[in-house]
Amino acid sequence: MTKKCEQLLQSPLTDLDIREAIEAIRFITRRYPALDYHGFVDSGSLLNKKNSMTQNRVLAAAHAIKRMSLCLKWVKRIHLRTTLNRDHSSYGYKHMVEGCAAGYYIPNGIFIAAALSLGVPYKIESKGSLNAIFPFSERSVRELTVY
Repeated sequence: MTKKCEQLLQSPLTDLDIREAIEAIRFITRRYPALDYHGFVDSGSLLNKKNSMTQNRVLAAAHAIKRMSLCLKWVKRIHLRTTLNRDHSSYGYKHMVEGCAAGYYIPNGIFIAAALSLGVPYKIESKGSLNAIFPFSERSVRELTVY
């Protein structure tokens, strides 16, 4: 684990961290109905619409707050570049956060929600994909990542 990663994610949650995570989850569940716990779903499918409503409830569950807070802390440390970074998707980034936060499973949808709540530009990786890509600087990603 890198020293920056350890310092960033191993600190205890503050009341401010918890409030920020709750607000981010509230914002995302209203603004992005096609985003669920696993990532983006095909909003045209009736089954996926029903699953998405259920998953949004899961996204807002108490156990999601710690995970959202970890992702928010990680994303805030990443510098943005002008173009999308196609070297990694949200699925890869969520594993990077898991590497810093030993013992925590980070759902793809929670990672995406954290980035979107912070206003990070995105694009769905490909048609039908659950994943998103972001304009994260590869250099700042490497500084926080355990490979």
